[in-house]
Amino acid sequence: MSRRNIMSSRLLPFLALARVPLLCAALAAPLLAKPALADNAVITIKLDQARVLSVPKDVKMLIVGNPLIADVTLLKSGTNMVITGKSFGATNMIALDGAGNSLGETMIKVDPSTGEQLLVQRGDARETYFCNPKCLPTVALGDDSKFVSGVLSAVASRNNASNPASSNNSGGGAH
Repeated sequence: MSRRNIMSSRLLPFLALARVPLLCAALAAPLLAKPALADNAVITIKLDQARVLSVPKDVKMLIVGNPLIADVTLLKSGTNMVITGKSFGATNMIALDGAGNSLGETMIKVDPSTGEQLLVQRGDARETYFCNPKCLPTVALGDDSKFVSGVLSAVASRNNASNPASSNNSGGGAH
């Protein structure tokens, strides 16, 4: 083999790796190019999950029709927003510029995230468990209020136990 062929065969893996960012950028470009605030567009999000989406630079305020369904926050950069699914259903979102003019309206649809959930129905009472691979109790809309109270109490106890400032044995900290 000539010296040139040896060098090119040694560089081939590195050249292939150099193309990975270009390929990722090419695949992501159509996703990033989608306007989040296009009229008649629908943004779908899963319950209890958040998404970061870009907005045009002239957006100064976002208004959500029903804040019980989704929460929308315009980030300090002014070019991105965070949408969090809070309840099942659909609501609208209106974008305004600095003068209060409407720049567009978009629908937000919140779907349940049922991927790894197990629903247990005990008469009228429903309980939700998250399974991956072990099933553990979690809180979901529609669960029995006693079940929800028990789960939230267990979570609070666990969080308090892991916070040294909230317990009496602070582990040697200042008193």
